[in-house]
Amino acid sequence: MRTVAIPTFRNKCISNLETLHQISERTDIFKFSKLDESKQMQILKGCIKKYRFSCINEVAQHLVFKYDNEAITLNFYGCRFCGGYHVTKVNQSRREQIEKMIINLKNNITEKQL
Repeated sequence: MRTVAIPTFRNKCISNLETLHQISERTDIFKFSKLDESKQMQILKGCIKKYRFSCINEVAQHLVFKYDNEAITLNFYGCRFCGGYHVTKVNQSRREQIEKMIINLKNNITEKQL
């Protein structure tokens, strides 16, 4: 009978299978288990618990959709943990700059559809 090593986690919040599954899909679960709790929480908050976009085109479509349909302005970032992209809220000082970017994206999408 073969036994499988199950990593122990310093972070007591990681007790459900769904979270463990999400971690294993995005990063090396054994390396993650050896990180201190503050680093684990940073990765959980900034990556694991967020939707992962695999390409910049998906991000662009999502930003435009949220702006058009919900009047929400979001920013995005490339994730150093999973290699994908995530969206995040925009602070007031960046809102105007991001809105201009979204309007440009919309214009580019519209031109390509014509």
